[in-house]
Amino acid sequence: MNLARFNAVCGALPNVTMVIQWRGAHVWKIGGKVFAIYWSRDQDGKATCSFTIKVDDMASEFLQQEDGVGIAPYFRNPRWLRFQPECTISDDDLASYIARSRELIISSLPKKRRSELLG
Repeated sequence: MNLARFNAVCGALPNVTMVIQWRGAHVWKIGGKVFAIYWSRDQDGKATCSFTIKVDDMASEFLQQEDGVGIAPYFRNPRWLRFQPECTISDDDLASYIARSRELIISSLPKKRRSELLG
């Protein structure tokens, strides 16, 4: 998934914001919490086109079996995965995982904040 498609998918989700930080990364948030990041540079400053999202435990196990998918190095948590350019998962499926990442973050917010975001 390229940056334009990634931003279109994230931007179509309700009540999200995007900031550029961390060496030019496009960081998407809901309720002030990160749910998706598109990295233009890796930790060594080299150009990359990878992105990171949060997944549930079952998806983590399943997705890590795919080429180009692994635990995100900055997060070092099996529920945060990095998807690299060699990933062969379809953009439509990736879009579903991105939407689910947003839902996982919403579910971790305090009840009052969740109700504000979900209307």
